Amino acid sequence: MAANENAELGKIPISHSQKRLFLMQWTMDGVTYGNHYLLGFPAFALADYQGWLPQITALLNDFRADEIDR
Repeated sequence: MAANENAELGKIPISHSQKRLFLMQWTMDGVTYGNHYLLGFPAFALADYQGWLPQITALLNDFRADEIDR
């Protein structure tokens, strides 16, 4: 794809009444990147987010969930 272009890769069925964590990972020019997205109506329980932190951390080695003040 050219820079700053979008492409639909597929569709994911969702329900905003559910709270879900989406993990995204991609590789570009030999470098792997990652990010996350929280789906659902706020507010999210802190305990739920803290439970997701290990999965978010696993996306990239430079994110340190254990260094976040709780």
